[in-house]
Amino acid sequence: MSSRPDRSPISWVATTSTVRGASHHRSGLPNQDAVRTLTVEGSVSGLVGAVADGHGGSRYVRSDTGSTLAVEIACDAAGALMGSLGDNPDTRAIQKALATQLATTIVERWRDRVRQDHQLHPFSDEEQTRGGSNLDADPYVAYGCTLIVSLMAPTWLGLLQIGDGDAVLVGSDGAVTAPVPTDARLVGGETTSLCLPDAVKDARVAVVRAPLPEVVVLTSDGYGNSFASDRWREESGAGLLEALRRDGLTEVATKLPGWLADSAEAGGDDVTMVLAQRQGGPRAGTRPSPASSDRRGGRRGLVAACAALVVGLVGGGVAGWLIGRGAPDAAAGPTTTT
Repeated sequence: MSSRPDRSPISWVATTSTVRGASHHRSGLPNQDAVRTLTVEGSVSGLVGAVADGHGGSRYVRSDTGSTLAVEIACDAAGALMGSLGDNPDTRAIQKALATQLATTIVERWRDRVRQDHQLHPFSDEEQTRGGSNLDADPYVAYGCTLIVSLMAPTWLGLLQIGDGDAVLVGSDGAVTAPVPTDARLVGGETTSLCLPDAVKDARVAVVRAPLPEVVVLTSDGYGNSFASDRWREESGAGLLEALRRDGLTEVATKLPGWLADSAEAGGDDVTMVLAQRQGGPRAGTRPSPASSDRRGGRRGLVAACAALVVGLVGGGVAGWLIGRGAPDAAAGPTTTT
């Protein structure tokens, strides 16, 4: 007797958590990460998740506000885009919409909100002193942050990333993938950012069609930087999938803050996660295949969900500002330095 695949309707559920880094506790800095999810209902049902990481250097005196603005704007814009694309859009149409429409909307709205916040709340003398320069000359810098967004629909999944951090998928077979194209400039603590003039051009996108992953994990770079093992993606991916299947998302959600706290202590940086799980559809399948690029794997990968895997690499805050030109895979270009 042959078994039949599970063809139940596909939906997504998620939990989030963010923990202040140990180094920020010592220095008195706030948690500069932000996280948000948004349930999308209407012609297309789905889920949107976003993680933003505010830069930690002295010039970025309002990066915690910048990251909060980023996740709010990103989720609202991504939710609207998901609805406009319809039930089963062409893959190329999704790619184009992510790279042009969504990236442009997020960056422009973020800059508008930063201008409004700056006008309502001018930089204080203390902030100017802490920033070490005239912050009014380019107020966007003070609010600088990175951003990762995931659009999770019933028939496709889209990712958009500006800067560092991790967007990693775990298939039903336990295979771990990081489909967002790499950026050669994101080395040595440097990152692109929403506060840079070329933020729209710096956006990297990926689209995944069936088989959809069972688990989607978005994290700020503080999580990946807290691990020493070269195989932490694969090891933690298997553990996370097992924990979700064994205990369910509700139980895992109660443990997540503790897991992130272990990483925040080990690495020192703020640690933030969106953890999403697919409900319905086939429970086993082949490796999810990104349709947007031949390049595989981000700078890091899946966030570990098992406290036993926590080992230390110390992450740092953003400390500089480098100006240049170049395409996303060029050696030179606008970046900030962590």
